[in-house]
Amino acid sequence: MPLIDTLLRSNVDGKPLSDQDIEDEVNTFLFAGHDTTSHTLGFFLYNVAKHPEVQEKLYEEIINVFGSIPENTELTTRKLNELKYLEAVIKESMRLYSTTPSEKLFKDPETFKPDRFLANKSEEKELINPFAFTPFSAGPRNCIGQKFALLEMKTIILKTITTYKLSLAYPDKELVLLSGMILKTKDGININFKKRVA
Repeated sequence: MPLIDTLLRSNVDGKPLSDQDIEDEVNTFLFAGHDTTSHTLGFFLYNVAKHPEVQEKLYEEIINVFGSIPENTELTTRKLNELKYLEAVIKESMRLYSTTPSEKLFKDPETFKPDRFLANKSEEKELINPFAFTPFSAGPRNCIGQKFALLEMKTIILKTITTYKLSLAYPDKELVLLSGMILKTKDGININFKKRVA
């Protein structure tokens, strides 16, 4: 059911939500996640550009799941959820560029290792406790937009990885990070996009 329909049918203490309540909820859902999603995508693209072997593994996974480059293929939630390596790379990007790259929580916390999130590689699954990685929080009050954000990122990444090969514009330049409400870079992220040849 679409978000607006859900809100229009919702009530608190037996009373329908006011127009202001609905507006506030829509703003939270649509706009609160904008910066976090865009910065997560930036860090993801940086990691993929920095690690071409990860980029090619992602490309191969997409081709294996969709059978070809999914240009005109319908992208269903079920198909997007089959992209396990893509999800691991997204999680590793969120882990590495967050408040949790800590030795108390992960082995080699400063190293980009997407395999640490793959369940079928149990010897490399390094979560020390289940709450070591909770980028969307946990419990009944976790991020309302979690599933939407992940599907949005997977869709954008899928199109990007199947259309372009990425590389760092300045491979020797380290990112300068700025902390605030969200983690971001001081000077942006400079990436080259080269059209893939079929």
